[in-house]
Parts: sequence; structure tokens; C-alpha cells
Amino acid sequence: MVGWQQLCGASDCRSILYKTGLVKEYKPRLWPKGEHTYKNPILGEAQKLLKLTQLMPSRFVLQILKIGSFLILALPTEVTVAAGRSLKNSALLKAKDCYPEVRHAVIASVSNQYAGYLTTRKEYNEQSYEGASNLYGVNTLHYLEYQFVQMIQKMHCHETEFRPAQWKIHPLWEKQHFPEPAHFITGERVITGQPEVYFDRIVMEWEDYDNGLLPLDKELVKVQFFNSLSQWEDLYRDDLPVSDQGTRLEIRYLGSSTKQGLGRWRATWWTKNQVSLHLFRFLIQPRGKFNALVSDTFQFSDIHTGKQRIPCKEFLKQVHI
Repeated sequence: MVGWQQLCGASDCRSILYKTGLVKEYKPRLWPKGEHTYKNPILGEAQKLLKLTQLMPSRFVLQILKIGSFLILALPTEVTVAAGRSLKNSALLKAKDCYPEVRHAVIASVSNQYAGYLTTRKEYNEQSYEGASNLYGVNTLHYLEYQFVQMIQKMHCHETEFRPAQWKIHPLWEKQHFPEPAHFITGERVITGQPEVYFDRIVMEWEDYDNGLLPLDKELVKVQFFNSLSQWEDLYRDDLPVSDQGTRLEIRYLGSSTKQGLGRWRATWWTKNQVSLHLFRFLIQPRGKFNALVSDTFQFSDIHTGKQRIPCKEFLKQVHI
């Protein structure tokens, strides 16, 4: 069942209906009902009459691959960060009993099929875009965690699984996402949008190697703070670095630049309305011929919405600190 809030679009790509105010997020139903709890069907009760199983699978294809110390969990949904953590933790907990050498789990999402989003119970009940796009109900994550745990046990005991006599493939469309390699690169790495501080995030944009040319196999962007010793120090939250290697900093490709071989990129630090009196900055690590690049410094007192800047004292009141 598809929720009404899916019409809003994701937070980084809002739909025209959302921008014009015709649909809004965070308005779940008041009374939970069945496995879909607070979901408002996008077509009301009429949605039950549609044969959505022709568009979305009624059976999942789940796979587990063990390669050395790694487990690869393949499933057909897009997975939120919180749901992914829960899924990997439950699989690793079981794997310790069966395969002591396993230390890591990797999720391969949208594998073999497409089946919407996988969210936690809390994300589902919020009924934002991701929760509304979870098609199978509030308990989907717990059900899939149980299935993967059972699969690990059966794999360890060498039990065979049912396999269809023939795979039926229903291709939709193909798209080439990688640009043609640039033989010449003009221009330099430069910050095009200094950090902007909002209630729940801090955003910076810059130009760098184009998509497909910028190596992302190691840390690219991180956040640093000015410590009591008057030195810049890497920032950590929950024992994880605030960088693109952690879970609080997101890097997004915005498109090619007007300069050959360069692309436009955006870094977003999701801050969850936290408050600090430190000075912060973004540090972009060196890549290829480009040296490291640092942003202007910023503080949480620089918060603004649109063009309206809010003083620090007023900001502290709004987040109840």
C-alpha cells in the first residue's frame, strides 16, 4: 500500500504538488489500523482494488553471500540508514555463532527486484516520503531480519533452499549514469557555496572532479572543530567520524560544471538541531592534482531559514535548550 506522503517527493527532490502546497508531510492517520498502522492510502480504499502485485513483487528474492570475513545481504528494497544498521547488526549477531571469522556486513539494496523502501517502525509511523514508500507494513524490517537470520542458520547447516525452475525477468528501462571520460580538465577545485546553517543541516557546495572521475573509496569530506588548544580537530559523534565515511555527512552529485572534466557537488551535515559554541569548518581531502580545500568557518548561531537570519539566543529558545 502506497502512502499519500509519497506525492511530496523526497526531502532533496520535492514534487510540484509539495512546492505548491497541495500535499504536505507528517500528517499520519489518527487511528492505527492493521499492518499499515498510520498510513493514509494514496487512493483511499480504492487502492485495495488495484492489482499492485503486477508492479511490485508479492514475493521477495533474498540472498546472502559470505566472502571471507564479509556478509553481503541482498534484498530488493531501498534501505534507510537506521533500518540498514538494524539489519546488519541482527545478521552479524547470528553470524558470530555460525561463522566466527565474519566481522562485517554489507547491504546490496535494489537487488533482483524493486520493492519500495525499507524503514524502521519509527520512520514508518512518521509517514514521511520513505515511510509512505514502505509498501508492506510497519513490521517489514523485523520480518526481513528474521528471514536473514534463518538463512544464515540454513547456510551454516548446508540446507538447500527452494529455487524456481525458471527466473522471469521483467526489464523496465536502462539509463547510462556515467559521463564520457574527460581527456582534459580545465579549471580548479573551488568552493562555490560557503556553508549555510539551517535548523537540521549545514550545506556546502563545491566544484571537483566530475562524476566517475572522483575517487570515493576513501574519505573525501569531513567536519573539524576549533578545540581549546586553538587547533583544528576532527569531529566525532557516537564514536564515528563526521565525514562521508560515517552516517551524518552526505555527499551528492549535482551535475557537470561548465568547466571540462569538473562536476558540482554538495556536502550536507545532518546536525539534528544540536547546539555548540565551537567554530567548525569543512575539509575536502586532496584528490589527484587537487590540494586539500577548507571552507569558511561557521557556528550554530549562524542559523537561518531562507534569507532570514536568526540570532543565537532566539535559536536556543526554538530548540528548547
